Amino acid sequence: MATLPCNAQLFKDYFYKDKWTWDPSNRSEDVVLSTDNTEAYFFIDAIKGSTGTAGVRGTQGFSEGEYYWEVKFLEAACGNSIMIGVGTASATLHMGNGKYVDLLGQDVNSWGLSFRGTVHHNGQSRKYCDPFFSSGTVIGVYLNLYTGILSFYKNSEHLGMAFTNLNNVKKPLYPMISANTPESELGLVASYHHYLSLEQKCFWTVHDCLSNAKDVDSLMLPNVMKNNLREMWQYCPNL
Repeated sequence: MATLPCNAQLFKDYFYKDKWTWDPSNRSEDVVLSTDNTEAYFFIDAIKGSTGTAGVRGTQGFSEGEYYWEVKFLEAACGNSIMIGVGTASATLHMGNGKYVDLLGQDVNSWGLSFRGTVHHNGQSRKYCDPFFSSGTVIGVYLNLYTGILSFYKNSEHLGMAFTNLNNVKKPLYPMISANTPESELGLVASYHHYLSLEQKCFWTVHDCLSNAKDVDSLMLPNVMKNNLREMWQYCPNL
C-alpha cells in the first residue's frame, strides 16, 4: 500500500480546491446550518435538548479520484458521540427516540471516526487513535477511490489508515458528520480533489501487473516510460 503523507499540507499544495458544502436538503431536522452551509450546529434548542443522534452529508458524492477535506471542532467535544466520515446516499441521517449512537458506521452504508478515537463500520468498531476533545481540533479526511483507502489526520498529522476497499463500493460516497450532544458545532474548513490523467491511469495499470521493479526492464516500452515506472516503484512499491 502506498505510504500516505505524514503531513496533510501535501494535499493542500498539490490538489485542487473543491466547492462542496453541507447539504441543507440531506440533514437531520436537528442539524442547523450556517448561511453558507459550511458550519453545522446540532440540537441547538435549549429546552428540547438532544433526543437522539443527528447527521448531515455533503452536497457532492465521490465515485472516482482522491479527496481531502478538513472539519474543525468549533466547540470542545463532549458527550457520547461526535463523528466524521463518509457514507452512501442510503446512510442514516437521524435516529430519534433517545437513540444515542455512533451514527456513522452503524451499517454497511457508512464509515466513521469518533472523537473517542474509535473507527466504525457495519456495526463494528475498533481502537484507532487517541481521543480528541479540544475546541479548534481539525480532523482531515483522505479518501482515495483509486486504491480504496480512507484515512484521517489530526491537525495535519496522519493518524494511520482507517479503512480499505472503499473502491469496491458501487455507489457515490458523501462526506458526513454526526453528533448526539446538544450544541455540538462542526465546521468545514476546506476541501480538495485530484484526478489521475489517462496517462497516469495507464501507468498505474501497468504498475499493478508487475511483481517488482526489475520486471520493468522486460517491458517493450520506451526508456522514458520505463523510468516513470521505476520512479513509481521507488515511491509506491506495493500499491
